[in-house]
Amino acid sequence: MMYLSSSTKPFFLTLMCSRIRSPFVYSSKSSLSLRHVFLKPTHSHQPRQLAITSLHNLIKTANTHQSRPSNQQKQEQQSINQNKYIDTDNDLKEFILQIEQLETSGHYDFKQQNDLSQIDSSQQEGINQIKILRKKFHNLTKYLLENKREADALKLCLVVLKTQYFGFLIDAVNTFGCYNSYGMKNILEAIKKIFHFPLPEKVFIDLIQSLIRNNFVSQSEEIIEYLTKIGQSPNSVVYSSLIDYFCRQKQYNDAIKTFENTKKLNLFDLSLQNSGIRAYCEFGQIESAILAFNEIEKNNQLPNISTYNILINYYSEKGQTEECVKYFNIIKEKNISPNKLTFTELINSCQISLDCYQAYKFLQEMLSLSIPIDSKIVSIFLEISVKAENSTLPLEAFEYIKSKNENNSFIYAEFIRALTQFKDIKNVTYIFQNIPDQIIDEIICHAMLNSYQKFSDIEGS
Repeated sequence: MMYLSSSTKPFFLTLMCSRIRSPFVYSSKSSLSLRHVFLKPTHSHQPRQLAITSLHNLIKTANTHQSRPSNQQKQEQQSINQNKYIDTDNDLKEFILQIEQLETSGHYDFKQQNDLSQIDSSQQEGINQIKILRKKFHNLTKYLLENKREADALKLCLVVLKTQYFGFLIDAVNTFGCYNSYGMKNILEAIKKIFHFPLPEKVFIDLIQSLIRNNFVSQSEEIIEYLTKIGQSPNSVVYSSLIDYFCRQKQYNDAIKTFENTKKLNLFDLSLQNSGIRAYCEFGQIESAILAFNEIEKNNQLPNISTYNILINYYSEKGQTEECVKYFNIIKEKNISPNKLTFTELINSCQISLDCYQAYKFLQEMLSLSIPIDSKIVSIFLEISVKAENSTLPLEAFEYIKSKNENNSFIYAEFIRALTQFKDIKNVTYIFQNIPDQIIDEIICHAMLNSYQKFSDIEGS
């Protein structure tokens, strides 16, 4: 184990300066980190300050060649783009007039637009106009709702809904939904009065999913009940969306009740079954989940990778790696392609047992299948290695990942952070020296600065 002595501190910082070749952006976050780390009194202030000056100069030079707008600048520009139609209340009148003119011009048939199979090239002018109008409608209603003018926003929605164009129907629900507006009730009442039911299946599904997505579940259930009365029964996609929503809200009793009701309606498809299996697993009813899993093949269908991932996730959280491997082997036997989520759960399953070698095998197999890794997966593996006090395996994994030409700076930063926890500057330096030149960026440097701070704190204590 090698600590950061006063003689190695200047080397550590100079190494950083010498390795930064390509320009990168230096954010205010990193600036704060630099001040926090480098202005802290230590024994070898003068040589370290020289390294700091070199690093600052290098960053300033880099920023003259490459710069990115700040988050505030992006938000300001986005606000300008969104509100470019919104100067005065005259924009409202102008928009309504444009809708009325388009309806009477003969260039566009709103009702016919709802049936895409009937569109021909003669309607292209109208189609282009409606795209512009939908964008204007979104910007106007967003502006009105943000400025507490819900009455005006509702009036605008009623105007577009009268065109009976399904695109405006979904736009109105989504826009009001984002602001949890009281006006949603009025929107739904207008939909019932204006539109002819039953709705086309895709529109019906989009409507219910929009309501669920915006947390208007009671309204979606009301719409389902209303449409069922007039002969438009919801399908498995609608119920699957409801079950998934209840799971996200951890309302597992409602999720399971909804799933079991679909059996009485003789609804069955793989997506719906997956939602039910997930609900059982998240509620801890693994026996019921297995029964639902077995029902898939009884109905002459085959489980897909999502089905297996749900079960692997359940056993992964319990630390039951053997069960995870059992289903992983079934996946391979059935020639189903695993994905990133599959391996994330497999590696995560090793956390309780701290079996870092098994986790590394999963990582290797993932890369051998050309499935791209990310910093989250690497972080889980390295966390297991640190807890297992295995300092050699991370270095081996670093070399293996590097040989696969992974060009993700976040991944290499995780190696720096993990090896810093072993308090071994030698290996941290080795990692930094061997990261490909083109990958050295702010993320890597930020990790190194934090590493430097930790080694300084160790020495100070």
